[in-house]
Amino acid sequence: MTPFLPQIMKDAYERITICEKAFEQMKVSTNYRNMFLYQIYAFVFVVLIFIIFSVINYDLMVERDVMPFHVKFIIMLVGHYPVALLYVADISFLHWVRYSKIRFKQLNDLLQRMLTTTLDSPQHKRVLKMKDDWNKAFVSSAQQEHKTKENVDTMRAVKQVHLELIKCIRRTNDAYGIQILLSMTMSFVFITSLLYNAYKIYWINIPRNELVQQMVSLGCWALFYMSKVFVINHMCALASIEIRDFTLQLIQNPLIFTACGFFTLDHTFIHGVIGSITTYLVILIQVGDITPDESTNSTALFNATNFTVINIV
Repeated sequence: MTPFLPQIMKDAYERITICEKAFEQMKVSTNYRNMFLYQIYAFVFVVLIFIIFSVINYDLMVERDVMPFHVKFIIMLVGHYPVALLYVADISFLHWVRYSKIRFKQLNDLLQRMLTTTLDSPQHKRVLKMKDDWNKAFVSSAQQEHKTKENVDTMRAVKQVHLELIKCIRRTNDAYGIQILLSMTMSFVFITSLLYNAYKIYWINIPRNELVQQMVSLGCWALFYMSKVFVINHMCALASIEIRDFTLQLIQNPLIFTACGFFTLDHTFIHGVIGSITTYLVILIQVGDITPDESTNSTALFNATNFTVINIV
């Protein structure tokens, strides 16, 4: 995260407070309980994931009959703590993204309820209808005038909240930019390395039980990093798509999640990662010379694989 993270997050929290007060005035559901439960579920999920990973990688990282218990504990802690810390930070970033998605959806739903025509109607008909409503406001009854005034006030409030939300999420994106950049870069490198190591181990003549053990470990870590890439980019894409329903605001003030401006976090990035990993794997496989005679080097490869898993970060 950036060195000015406290100031950035303080500014984000202040803007969130303004938005939440506006939501309460517009009588929009805040869903604080659901958001809190989501954080609890996410934390429990992370704990379960790392317990499972620790059990799976226990035999690869420690020697049961040789190492004392405190040495085993230290090795497991050193091997998994940095990964857990980074993953918790990613979950924190995802919480902000999910919050923005929920709030933008609520704003869009509020605007849709104000429309007198459907979203399937041509745009010019909706504009003409709104213009006709404004003309009728001068000759309508007091009740219609009151309703029109409420709609105008609601539109102003929605616009203000929309702008504050975008500013808030942009500040948050800036705060987490370096972390997300490192997370995505590290995930790409480790996915490629783990899949290539799995390919090499598959062609080495080693006992079947040892082969299965190493394949399961490498597969788990590969799935772990793949899930990070998919979940982060998918959530960012959903939040960005939700804003596109507010066409005017999208043109004037689009919201795009980035990793320090190096690349955009959306479904396109997932496609790019898949293509790049496939390309590098093909290059590594073609360049690497793997023959069945490499069984004598299986111990060295096994140790190198363990070292890679332990030094995840």
